[in-house]
Amino acid sequence: MDHKTQAFHTEEHPLPEGLAITLCYQDQVLSLPLVGLGIPMRQLVNDACWPKLALLDELWHQQRITSYQDGQYLLPWTVYFTLGVDDFEGTHWPVPVRPGVSLFSTGSITQSRFRIRADVRYQGHEGNLLLWGRRYGPWIVTDKGPVVIDALTYRLLTLLDQPVPVGLEEKMAWVAEIKEVAGTLGATLDTYLTRENYVLVDDFEIQPVLDDPEHLHCDVQYHDERLDEDVLRQLSKAGGYVEARHGAERRRIVAKKVTKERVQQLRTQLPPLFGHQVPQFLKNPEAFIPENVPIDLAQFSERVRGLKLRIYRAQPFVNGQTNDRGWFELQAGVRLELPSEGEDKIEPEILSPEMIRDLANQAGEEDRFVRFQDGWIELPHHYRESVQAIEEISKQGPVAPHRLPYVLDIFTNLEVIDFNQPLREWIALDDDATAMDVPVHFCGNLLSHQWEGFQFLMRRYRRGWGVLLADDMGLGKTVQVITVLAYLYQEDKRPNLVVVPLSVLDNWVNEIHRFAPQIQVLTYYGPGRAAVRDHINNVDVVISTYETVTRDQLEIGKINWHAVILDEAQNIKNASTARTEAVKALKNHFRVAITGTPVENSLRDLWSLVDFVQPGFLGSLREFRDQFEEPGKGQPLTPESARVLEQRLITTIRPIYLRRTKEDVNLEIPEKTIEKRYVPLGEEQKQIYQQIILQVKKRELSGLVALDQLRNVLGHPWALKRHAVWTALPAEQVPKLHETLKILSEVKNRDEKALVFTTSLILQRMLQEWIMKEFDKMAYIVNGETVDRQAIVQSFNTDKGFGVMISTPRAGGVGLTITGANHVVHYTRWWNPAVENQATDRVHRLGQTRPVTVYYPLVVDRESLTQQGTVDEIMDRILSEKQALADLVMVPSGDLDLEQEILRQTF
Repeated sequence: MDHKTQAFHTEEHPLPEGLAITLCYQDQVLSLPLVGLGIPMRQLVNDACWPKLALLDELWHQQRITSYQDGQYLLPWTVYFTLGVDDFEGTHWPVPVRPGVSLFSTGSITQSRFRIRADVRYQGHEGNLLLWGRRYGPWIVTDKGPVVIDALTYRLLTLLDQPVPVGLEEKMAWVAEIKEVAGTLGATLDTYLTRENYVLVDDFEIQPVLDDPEHLHCDVQYHDERLDEDVLRQLSKAGGYVEARHGAERRRIVAKKVTKERVQQLRTQLPPLFGHQVPQFLKNPEAFIPENVPIDLAQFSERVRGLKLRIYRAQPFVNGQTNDRGWFELQAGVRLELPSEGEDKIEPEILSPEMIRDLANQAGEEDRFVRFQDGWIELPHHYRESVQAIEEISKQGPVAPHRLPYVLDIFTNLEVIDFNQPLREWIALDDDATAMDVPVHFCGNLLSHQWEGFQFLMRRYRRGWGVLLADDMGLGKTVQVITVLAYLYQEDKRPNLVVVPLSVLDNWVNEIHRFAPQIQVLTYYGPGRAAVRDHINNVDVVISTYETVTRDQLEIGKINWHAVILDEAQNIKNASTARTEAVKALKNHFRVAITGTPVENSLRDLWSLVDFVQPGFLGSLREFRDQFEEPGKGQPLTPESARVLEQRLITTIRPIYLRRTKEDVNLEIPEKTIEKRYVPLGEEQKQIYQQIILQVKKRELSGLVALDQLRNVLGHPWALKRHAVWTALPAEQVPKLHETLKILSEVKNRDEKALVFTTSLILQRMLQEWIMKEFDKMAYIVNGETVDRQAIVQSFNTDKGFGVMISTPRAGGVGLTITGANHVVHYTRWWNPAVENQATDRVHRLGQTRPVTVYYPLVVDRESLTQQGTVDEIMDRILSEKQALADLVMVPSGDLDLEQEILRQTF
């Protein structure tokens, strides 16, 4: 089937597994992605084939279509079914339809000749489509054109395509599933099938049962809201089939084959847990659930948290107070804490010396949990060594200040020791100032602030303390840590673990190869990771993801890592999640948490990060909340009060905390200029804008929905339409678009690049089409659905000459360095100034060689149509007022979400 329109066309062939597609320009076969192919983009965007090619290009970047053969691409039917009505506009592909279906049986279910056949009919087509058409998966070719049946009908036909099962129980499950799908479809059944009464059970649940503090088992049971517990228990005992009365009817209750197999498999894979396995399971249940089990892990973890078993944490500490002579009186010991949020009202308990030693004697080499009263105690790594150090400290009398460093040296490499504030301040003053040479295996030049950061990291490393590295975005946090990894390589300290979000994993691999190419790197994630697990101890650096570490905690938790480094460490901001527990349980000698945003939702985020870097440093969560959160609770956050709070926090964590801003380090990053360009409302925009305001006043539209619509309408009056040919409306009638194109024209004249931010995916596509028309250039698009973001950014940065990338502030603000651009356009604004700043800093950062200009095209109300001005004006005013707060790193980002305030001023 050829759809030739002007110069571009596609050739499509339905296959059982999907639609095979060839992209053509004249006589040339095209490949994806379309960017950089050298084809005339202005011609393409005006071509009738453009909507289809745009969709295919988008699916390619989302990795939802694949290369097939002979230059073809395969669009799987599973993806085809997910396309919306808007996606089909202009593609000429059949939209999936639901035909009429009738089912007829031959013989009875107990007979070997039992069969079920389908009659499928659709309006405008004569007879049974399965008899008169040729079927390729859901695509049926008829003499009147193709018909694509919907996903549910296709599922029914796929079931009927299967060979009839031989065993009676399996046959019943097959019929039950067919009847269930047919019932949902509203299909017609013959008398025999109607009479056969089945209930198909296709779900199960895992219920953790705590028998006592030392015994736990998981009860795997079938689950179905239609059936009572007694019937489900009978079904579980019977193995997958029972008969039950339902009023006067007899019902056959049968488990779906795959569900039955999973239940049987899980009952063998989830044996009872004993001893220290119980608290291990309670802290991270995900590590005990096989990876291929389709259960809601969040819901399961919630059930586990409902089991009331206390797990205390043993926290070694050293307190020091100066006496009248100025000498330090030292007290060392161990306190028990309940770190979880739900238990933080319980006072910590100080253990006696006898109990401290008894715990050390009880703990095995690998076991970190010992029984205590009504629960368990989790011991830190190196607990025995900590006890020895505590006993030695306890023998000391008053210590002269000049001797204090030598006394505290016995705690070197014992990362779990909590020093009270007077000792922390003294330790910070006494910091070892001996400079370290840059490792010989580091291939690069450190800037002065990076060299200082390396020295700070190494001083903490030598003392056995961790580091929270929170430099401003764009100052090179990664390269500072790679310098440390080069030192560890030089000293043959291995293995070292770097835990990252999947989106930046490739970037870490590339940066290590760039700055320390001799370091052997192993990536540990994905379905094939078990095959490389045995090699971990033989490599220098292992890079893995937070999800993988959580999943594989039981295996990789046994490894004696030398250093554990967390990138985007805000991923462990919630202290009670399995992810955080898994990361904190890793054995190590040195810890680094890297983040530009140590506080996102609340100050407790900071506590959790510090608790990884230096356990106990901020005391218990309860103590931290009492000291830092409660005093200001209920009070409005002002720049002045926020600065005072930030300074208190920084003073407290200074020995392990390093943050520099661009202003602090006085880098030669080119200057940043901000330009606000004001434009009026277009005529069509005025009408739509006022209509939306009126709908809100009449309560026909919620304020939040309307707010989003108003933002988009200011970007383009057709943004609310289901489908639009964007270039059909002249740009002059859309003032913000027209001004943005003028900005991009100025950028093009300088032969430079621009990064355009908008929260709307619709406006992203609109901007891309206008850029194609105006500049004969295809803009890159990066948003939350884009899988190959790093590859796109790399291409954009290395492309020569003028170029544009379009992104959302969230997608473009995390883990990406986009210094190829030196112009930033915020086409629509984000509610949070901190998020907007982070997005801009992807361009204005280390590595940028040209002056950066940030543009805000703002639509203003010059005719007083509104009381407070347009949404653009209101957002700009409020965001500017809150900018001082956004500049403070210890302000919870949630306090900067200004959506409600903007909503109040708009309506």
